[in-house]
Amino acid sequence: MARYRYEIEPTPRSLGEGWLLRIWQREPDETEIEIGSGVFMHGTQNADIAYTEAIQFAESWLSTHEDATDERVCQHEPHADDKGNTGQACAER
Repeated sequence: MARYRYEIEPTPRSLGEGWLLRIWQREPDETEIEIGSGVFMHGTQNADIAYTEAIQFAESWLSTHEDATDERVCQHEPHADDKGNTGQACAER
């Protein structure tokens, strides 16, 4: 079975305010390949809304892959930007 995980972290300041979503696939030899990404900008809207949208997109994507494992483990990994916003990584194992 394929193993997937995603990461959400603040976008680089040069891109503006938002969140970067990256989806990874873990190969049997434990190497990881980035298989998708997206940017969720929040600009004038609440940063939490854009962050929630990124999580919903990632979870929706994972749910459409029948070969993904069923057990999800969310690991909070702080990725703080200069405003104190943090990111989260969720892994499927």
